[in-house]
Amino acid sequence: MQIAGKVVLVTGANRGVGRAFVEALAARGAAKIYAGARDPARLADLAARFNGKVEPVKLDITSVAEIETNYLGPLAMCRAFAPVLKANGGGVIVNMLSIAARVNLPMYGSLSASKAAALSMTQGVRAELAAQGTFVVAVMPGAIDTEMEPNFPPPKLPPAEAARIALDAVEQGLEDVYPGDMAAAMSQGLAADAKAVEKDLAKYLPL
Repeated sequence: MQIAGKVVLVTGANRGVGRAFVEALAARGAAKIYAGARDPARLADLAARFNGKVEPVKLDITSVAEIETNYLGPLAMCRAFAPVLKANGGGVIVNMLSIAARVNLPMYGSLSASKAAALSMTQGVRAELAAQGTFVVAVMPGAIDTEMEPNFPPPKLPPAEAARIALDAVEQGLEDVYPGDMAAAMSQGLAADAKAVEKDLAKYLPL
């Protein structure tokens, strides 16, 4: 799918990767970008910069609890918008996950579990919506340089690069994409010896 001329909704658009997605979508010619955040006022600068192309909307997909934010929230969004996409002949859903969806990083055990649930959900939704012409992309980066992880050691992927790679996947028809060297290397490692990757990550568990 070409992004130019399309109408897009971005959740969590006020910072980090979500904000980078808004900027990248505008650069690729999206006709209208609905930018969702709990506080739409934090999106005023984006709306002003893109002169009406970006419309802030109040959107709180879930509570702050981990599994609800990372699994139930995206599931609720898929359920809400699948009929809309179907009525318009299909579309694209992009779920921002993490390489931790593929293997548990023990120091972030609960986060990894929630992302694994979201990956499984993404695969299920992909199968369910294929017949209506809706394409579902799973984006699984490594560490990204956002406010969420200021103390995570480098290298960290810039948010704009994560958004660029995700949108490239949309336009190229890729179902699963691993932005950044860390995610790409871990994906290759999992393909070669998943148990070895699991054991290696276990070494980083704080004592």
